[in-house]
Amino acid sequence: MQTRVPLATLVLFSTFGPALAGPALQDKSILPYVPNAVAAYTFGIAYGIVTLCVLFHTVRHRAWWTLCLPLGAGFMAAGFFLRIPTRTHQTSHGLVIPMSIFIVVSPAAFLAFNYLVYGHLIVAVDENLADRRKRRAKSPYSFIPPRLVKHVFVWSDISTFFVQIIGGTMEASVSTEKVGDRILLVGIILQGLSYVFFTVLSVHAFRRLRAKPSDPTFLKEGNTEHPARVVFMALWFSSVFILIRSVYRVAELALGYRGTLYTHERYFLIFDSAPLFLAISIYVIVWPSTLLDEVQRRSRLYNEQGYTMRSTG
Repeated sequence: MQTRVPLATLVLFSTFGPALAGPALQDKSILPYVPNAVAAYTFGIAYGIVTLCVLFHTVRHRAWWTLCLPLGAGFMAAGFFLRIPTRTHQTSHGLVIPMSIFIVVSPAAFLAFNYLVYGHLIVAVDENLADRRKRRAKSPYSFIPPRLVKHVFVWSDISTFFVQIIGGTMEASVSTEKVGDRILLVGIILQGLSYVFFTVLSVHAFRRLRAKPSDPTFLKEGNTEHPARVVFMALWFSSVFILIRSVYRVAELALGYRGTLYTHERYFLIFDSAPLFLAISIYVIVWPSTLLDEVQRRSRLYNEQGYTMRSTG
């Protein structure tokens, strides 16, 4: 009996077939494993698509404060595409070092984006912060003034960013890999702790907003369509996957360069690449800047009409 092979199967095989056979890990390789070409292409394309989508949102709505997200996603895509040539150039520091830096450090931009979303959200819900000069003032919704939120967390991110760059660069060299591992571990732990604190801050803000809403529509039971609620939900959705990745990175580096997590690509793809992709993909669907404009419009409107924030308990 004659067997017919679907055209799509032939196309995929002709494209990725040679990659599946792949080169073996070389004796002098500075890689822990030979990157899977199909996975590299898949994630590179996926992050590339997200980059184009969020960049479109940024340009269309002129929300330049969101630019860190497409930049981070773009560098992440570049990191995955660099994994392709490293398969056959396993001793090339010129390829491995930038690949490692792009993939390890790019997520700092994702965290920075969430910090900025939070700061803009607090400004939007608090009508007392309509005047830009007052944004250093403390808001009842946040125990860190909204204008200082981005400075506190972004500078924290930048600090851990450089720590990770140093660690990632040293890690790519066999002679300094152990020291690089430890430095990178410190950077990842500090970044994770900073983000845990940020998550607690966002939960506190939501609870305060429920207790003293900026507009009466926020109090409606089951009103999941309120723009402020949608932004909070998107922020938490993203945060869950960022925290999953942070825990994985700490465990990976704690086990060391020869550990199971570090030397097997599947763990990296499942607990690092995929969670981060989900963490930023939500913003393709839920774009914060347009929702924040509506949040601000409502809070200012009800304030002008004489609505006063009231405690619900």
